[in-house]
Amino acid sequence: MTTKTQAPSYQTFLNALGDLQESWSLHFAPHIGLNSEEDGYFAPVVGQDPVEQIAVAADLGFKAIEDNFMRYRPKADQARIAAALERRDMRLATFVATFLTTGPSGSVLAADSLTLAARDEDTRTSLRQEITEAAELCKRFGGGYATLLSGRTDPRLPRDYQTANVISNLRDLADIAEKAGLTLGLEPINARQWTGTFVTTVPHGNLIVQAVDHPSVRLIFDAYHVQIETGSILENMALSWPSIGYVQVADAPGRATPGSGEINYNPVFHALVERSFDGYVGLEHAHAKAGIAGVTESLRAIERK
Repeated sequence: MTTKTQAPSYQTFLNALGDLQESWSLHFAPHIGLNSEEDGYFAPVVGQDPVEQIAVAADLGFKAIEDNFMRYRPKADQARIAAALERRDMRLATFVATFLTTGPSGSVLAADSLTLAARDEDTRTSLRQEITEAAELCKRFGGGYATLLSGRTDPRLPRDYQTANVISNLRDLADIAEKAGLTLGLEPINARQWTGTFVTTVPHGNLIVQAVDHPSVRLIFDAYHVQIETGSILENMALSWPSIGYVQVADAPGRATPGSGEINYNPVFHALVERSFDGYVGLEHAHAKAGIAGVTESLRAIERK
Protein backbone atom coordinates (compact mmCIF):
# COMPACT_ATOMS: atom_id res chain seq x y z
CA MET A 1 0.00 0.00 0.00
CA THR A 2 1.30 3.43 -0.90
CA THR A 3 1.33 5.90 1.97
CA LYS A 4 0.86 9.60 1.62
CA THR A 5 4.54 10.16 2.30
CA GLN A 6 5.36 8.06 -0.78
CA ALA A 7 3.09 9.97 -3.15
CA PRO A 8 4.67 12.17 -5.88
CA SER A 9 3.00 15.29 -4.46
CA TYR A 10 4.73 14.66 -1.15
CA GLN A 11 8.11 14.33 -2.83
CA THR A 12 7.45 17.64 -4.57
CA PHE A 13 6.78 19.19 -1.17
CA LEU A 14 10.10 17.86 0.18
CA ASN A 15 12.04 18.93 -2.88
CA ALA A 16 10.67 22.45 -2.62
CA LEU A 17 12.11 22.80 0.86
CA GLY A 18 15.54 21.44 -0.04
CA ASP A 19 18.01 21.02 2.83
CA LEU A 20 15.94 23.04 5.24
CA GLN A 21 17.44 21.57 8.40
CA GLU A 22 20.94 22.66 7.40
CA SER A 23 19.90 26.27 8.06
CA TRP A 24 18.78 25.59 11.64
CA SER A 25 20.81 26.59 14.67
CA LEU A 26 18.11 25.51 17.13
CA HIS A 27 16.29 22.27 17.96
CA PHE A 28 12.75 22.78 16.70
CA ALA A 29 9.80 20.54 17.59
CA PRO A 30 6.59 20.82 15.54
CA HIS A 31 3.32 19.73 17.14
CA ILE A 32 0.95 16.90 16.21
CA GLY A 33 -1.94 18.55 18.07
CA LEU A 34 -2.43 22.22 18.94
CA ASN A 35 -6.10 22.86 19.72
CA SER A 36 -7.24 19.30 19.10
CA GLU A 37 -5.82 15.91 18.13
CA GLU A 38 -6.77 16.66 14.52
CA ASP A 39 -4.91 19.91 13.80
CA GLY A 40 -1.31 18.75 13.67
CA TYR A 41 1.39 20.89 12.07
CA PHE A 42 1.68 18.60 9.03
CA ALA A 43 -1.99 17.68 8.71
CA PRO A 44 -2.34 19.83 5.53
CA VAL A 45 0.41 17.71 3.95
CA VAL A 46 -0.52 14.13 4.90
CA GLY A 47 -3.76 14.29 6.85
CA GLN A 48 -4.53 13.77 10.51
CA ASP A 49 -2.72 10.50 11.21
CA PRO A 50 0.00 11.40 13.77
CA VAL A 51 2.30 8.62 12.53
CA GLU A 52 2.22 10.05 9.01
CA GLN A 53 2.97 13.47 10.44
CA ILE A 54 5.93 12.10 12.37
CA ALA A 55 7.25 10.67 9.09
CA VAL A 56 7.08 14.14 7.53
CA ALA A 57 8.86 15.69 10.51
CA ALA A 58 11.60 13.08 10.31
CA ASP A 59 12.06 13.51 6.56
CA LEU A 60 12.50 17.24 7.12
CA GLY A 61 15.16 16.65 9.78
CA PHE A 62 13.23 17.29 12.99
CA LYS A 63 14.35 15.25 16.00
CA ALA A 64 11.28 15.76 18.18
CA ILE A 65 7.59 16.56 18.18
CA GLU A 66 5.30 17.96 20.85
CA ASP A 67 1.67 17.10 21.50
CA ASN A 68 -0.77 18.93 23.74
CA PHE A 69 -3.13 15.95 23.72
CA MET A 70 -0.91 12.90 24.26
CA ARG A 71 -2.44 12.25 27.71
CA TYR A 72 -5.86 11.99 26.11
CA ARG A 73 -5.07 9.84 23.10
CA PRO A 74 -6.12 6.16 23.31
CA LYS A 75 -3.33 3.93 24.59
CA ALA A 76 -3.20 2.16 21.22
CA ASP A 77 -2.49 5.49 19.51
CA GLN A 78 0.12 6.35 22.12
CA ALA A 79 1.85 3.04 21.39
CA ARG A 80 1.79 3.71 17.62
CA ILE A 81 3.25 7.17 18.14
CA ALA A 82 5.95 5.89 20.52
CA ALA A 83 6.94 3.17 18.02
CA ALA A 84 7.04 5.69 15.16
CA LEU A 85 9.28 8.02 17.15
CA GLU A 86 11.61 5.17 18.09
CA ARG A 87 11.91 4.02 14.46
CA ARG A 88 12.88 7.53 13.44
CA ASP A 89 15.19 8.13 16.41
CA MET A 90 12.96 10.98 17.56
CA ARG A 91 11.41 11.89 20.88
CA LEU A 92 8.36 13.46 22.45
CA ALA A 93 9.60 16.87 23.56
CA THR A 94 6.61 17.89 25.68
CA PHE A 95 2.94 17.17 26.32
CA VAL A 96 0.35 18.82 28.56
CA ALA A 97 0.27 16.95 31.86
CA THR A 98 -3.26 18.00 32.74
CA PHE A 99 -6.13 19.99 31.33
CA LEU A 100 -7.83 20.10 34.71
CA THR A 101 -5.98 23.34 35.50
CA THR A 102 -7.12 25.15 32.38
CA GLY A 103 -10.03 25.47 30.00
CA PRO A 104 -10.71 26.38 26.38
CA SER A 105 -9.36 29.68 25.16
CA GLY A 106 -11.80 32.45 25.98
CA SER A 107 -13.39 30.61 28.88
CA VAL A 108 -13.50 31.55 32.54
CA LEU A 109 -11.96 28.91 34.77
CA ALA A 110 -14.54 27.23 36.96
CA ALA A 111 -14.40 27.73 40.70
CA ASP A 112 -14.00 23.98 41.23
CA SER A 113 -11.28 23.45 38.60
CA LEU A 114 -7.96 22.07 39.77
CA THR A 115 -5.30 24.65 40.66
CA LEU A 116 -1.70 24.65 41.79
CA ALA A 117 -2.52 27.71 43.89
CA ALA A 118 -4.50 25.69 46.47
CA ARG A 119 -3.05 23.47 49.18
CA ASP A 120 -6.01 21.52 50.60
CA GLU A 121 -5.71 17.75 50.75
CA ASP A 122 -8.13 17.08 47.89
CA THR A 123 -6.11 19.35 45.60
CA ARG A 124 -2.82 17.78 46.64
CA THR A 125 -4.20 14.29 46.02
CA SER A 126 -5.54 15.22 42.58
CA LEU A 127 -2.28 16.88 41.58
CA ARG A 128 -0.23 13.87 42.67
CA GLN A 129 -2.51 11.59 40.68
CA GLU A 130 -2.21 13.74 37.57
CA ILE A 131 1.58 13.86 37.70
CA THR A 132 1.86 10.15 38.53
CA GLU A 133 -0.16 9.37 35.38
CA ALA A 134 1.93 11.82 33.36
CA ALA A 135 5.10 10.17 34.68
CA GLU A 136 3.88 6.76 33.53
CA LEU A 137 3.21 8.14 30.06
CA CYS A 138 6.62 9.79 30.04
CA LYS A 139 8.32 6.43 30.66
CA ARG A 140 6.82 5.10 27.43
CA PHE A 141 8.51 7.93 25.55
CA GLY A 142 11.87 7.89 27.29
CA GLY A 143 11.53 11.08 29.32
CA GLY A 144 10.78 14.63 28.34
CA TYR A 145 8.84 17.68 29.47
CA ALA A 146 5.31 17.85 30.79
CA THR A 147 3.64 21.22 30.49
CA LEU A 148 2.00 22.43 33.70
CA LEU A 149 -0.54 25.24 33.76
CA SER A 150 -1.16 26.87 37.11
CA GLY A 151 -4.93 26.84 37.05
CA ARG A 152 -7.31 29.41 38.49
CA THR A 153 -6.62 32.15 40.96
CA ASP A 154 -8.64 32.38 44.18
CA PRO A 155 -9.62 36.00 44.91
CA ARG A 156 -10.43 35.04 48.51
CA LEU A 157 -6.78 34.25 49.24
CA PRO A 158 -4.00 36.87 49.11
CA ARG A 159 -1.81 36.42 46.06
CA ASP A 160 1.39 35.78 47.99
CA TYR A 161 -0.19 32.87 49.86
CA GLN A 162 -1.31 31.41 46.56
CA THR A 163 2.23 31.73 45.22
CA ALA A 164 3.53 29.92 48.28
CA ASN A 165 1.02 27.13 47.59
CA VAL A 166 2.24 26.74 44.00
CA ILE A 167 5.83 26.50 45.25
CA SER A 168 4.95 23.87 47.86
CA ASN A 169 2.91 21.82 45.40
CA LEU A 170 5.66 21.86 42.78
CA ARG A 171 8.22 20.72 45.36
CA ASP A 172 6.00 17.73 46.12
CA LEU A 173 5.42 16.93 42.46
CA ALA A 174 9.08 17.34 41.48
CA ASP A 175 10.07 14.19 43.35
CA ILE A 176 7.48 12.14 41.45
CA ALA A 177 8.68 13.58 38.15
CA GLU A 178 12.37 13.08 38.85
CA LYS A 179 11.96 9.33 39.38
CA ALA A 180 10.39 9.01 35.93
CA GLY A 181 12.91 11.20 34.09
CA LEU A 182 10.19 13.79 33.63
CA THR A 183 10.72 17.55 33.78
CA LEU A 184 7.77 19.70 34.82
CA GLY A 185 7.56 22.87 32.75
CA LEU A 186 5.56 25.64 34.39
CA GLU A 187 4.05 27.75 31.63
CA PRO A 188 2.67 31.25 32.22
CA ILE A 189 -0.28 31.78 29.87
CA ASN A 190 -2.09 34.99 29.07
CA ALA A 191 -5.19 35.95 31.06
CA ARG A 192 -6.88 37.65 28.13
CA GLN A 193 -7.70 34.30 26.59
CA TRP A 194 -7.66 32.19 29.76
CA THR A 195 -9.50 34.43 32.20
CA GLY A 196 -8.81 33.63 35.84
CA THR A 197 -5.41 31.98 35.34
CA PHE A 198 -3.05 32.47 38.27
CA VAL A 199 0.43 32.40 36.69
CA THR A 200 0.26 34.68 33.66
CA THR A 201 3.67 36.41 33.49
CA VAL A 202 7.25 35.24 33.09
CA PRO A 203 8.47 37.21 36.15
CA HIS A 204 5.93 35.39 38.34
CA GLY A 205 6.77 32.02 36.81
CA ASN A 206 10.48 32.68 37.21
CA LEU A 207 10.02 33.56 40.88
CA ILE A 208 8.20 30.26 41.46
CA VAL A 209 10.75 28.11 39.60
CA GLN A 210 13.65 29.77 41.42
CA ALA A 211 11.93 29.20 44.78
CA VAL A 212 11.18 25.53 44.04
CA ASP A 213 14.88 25.11 43.23
CA HIS A 214 14.63 21.61 41.79
CA PRO A 215 16.18 20.36 38.52
CA SER A 216 12.88 18.69 37.54
CA VAL A 217 10.97 21.99 37.57
CA ARG A 218 11.72 24.50 34.83
CA LEU A 219 10.04 27.42 33.08
CA ILE A 220 8.39 27.16 29.68
CA PHE A 221 8.92 30.44 27.86
CA ASP A 222 6.14 30.86 25.31
CA ALA A 223 6.83 34.03 23.35
CA TYR A 224 3.21 34.20 22.16
CA HIS A 225 1.86 34.45 25.71
CA VAL A 226 4.64 36.84 26.75
CA GLN A 227 3.78 39.22 23.92
CA ILE A 228 0.09 39.27 24.78
CA GLU A 229 0.48 39.54 28.54
CA THR A 230 3.45 41.89 29.02
CA GLY A 231 5.49 42.33 25.85
CA SER A 232 9.28 42.83 26.27
CA ILE A 233 10.09 39.34 25.02
CA LEU A 234 13.87 39.76 24.90
CA GLU A 235 14.09 41.45 28.30
CA ASN A 236 11.93 38.78 29.93
CA MET A 237 14.01 36.07 28.28
CA ALA A 238 17.25 37.58 29.57
CA LEU A 239 16.02 38.08 33.13
CA SER A 240 14.50 34.61 33.44
CA TRP A 241 17.21 32.77 31.52
CA PRO A 242 18.43 30.54 34.40
CA SER A 243 14.89 29.15 34.78
CA ILE A 244 14.07 28.48 31.12
CA GLY A 245 14.11 24.86 29.99
CA TYR A 246 11.76 24.94 27.01
CA VAL A 247 10.71 27.61 24.53
CA GLN A 248 7.60 27.86 22.35
CA VAL A 249 6.87 30.20 19.49
CA ALA A 250 3.78 31.53 17.68
CA ASP A 251 2.93 34.98 16.43
CA ALA A 252 0.40 37.32 17.97
CA PRO A 253 -2.39 37.87 17.40
CA GLY A 254 -3.71 34.61 16.01
CA ARG A 255 -1.16 32.11 17.36
CA ALA A 256 0.01 31.52 13.82
CA THR A 257 3.19 31.40 11.71
CA PRO A 258 6.14 33.37 13.13
CA GLY A 259 6.32 36.56 11.10
CA SER A 260 2.62 36.70 10.33
CA GLY A 261 1.81 39.05 13.21
CA GLU A 262 3.42 41.71 15.37
CA ILE A 263 6.41 39.78 16.77
CA ASN A 264 9.80 40.22 15.11
CA TYR A 265 11.13 36.68 15.55
CA ASN A 266 14.57 37.24 14.02
CA PRO A 267 16.03 38.78 17.20
CA VAL A 268 14.23 36.19 19.33
CA PHE A 269 15.86 33.31 17.46
CA HIS A 270 19.20 35.13 17.42
CA ALA A 271 19.04 35.62 21.19
CA LEU A 272 18.48 31.89 21.70
CA VAL A 273 21.41 31.05 19.44
CA GLU A 274 23.69 33.59 21.10
CA ARG A 275 22.84 32.10 24.50
CA SER A 276 23.58 28.61 23.14
CA PHE A 277 20.11 27.34 23.97
CA ASP A 278 20.24 23.56 23.56
CA GLY A 279 16.67 22.72 24.57
CA TYR A 280 13.71 22.38 22.25
CA VAL A 281 11.86 25.23 20.60
CA GLY A 282 8.28 24.08 20.17
CA LEU A 283 6.49 25.24 17.03
CA GLU A 284 3.21 25.63 18.88
CA HIS A 285 1.32 27.52 16.23
CA ALA A 286 -1.20 27.23 13.44
CA HIS A 287 -0.41 28.23 9.87
CA ALA A 288 -1.30 31.71 8.66
CA LYS A 289 -2.18 30.33 5.22
CA ALA A 290 -4.24 27.30 4.33
CA GLY A 291 -2.95 24.06 2.85
CA ILE A 292 0.58 23.00 1.98
CA ALA A 293 1.47 26.62 1.16
CA GLY A 294 0.83 27.51 4.78
CA VAL A 295 3.08 24.70 6.06
CA THR A 296 5.83 25.73 3.67
CA GLU A 297 5.60 29.36 4.77
CA SER A 298 5.85 28.32 8.43
CA LEU A 299 8.93 26.20 7.75
CA ARG A 300 10.60 29.03 5.85
CA ALA A 301 9.92 31.28 8.84
CA ILE A 302 12.35 29.29 11.00
CA GLU A 303 15.22 29.30 8.54
CA ARG A 304 18.31 31.05 9.77
CA LYS A 305 18.14 34.68 8.73
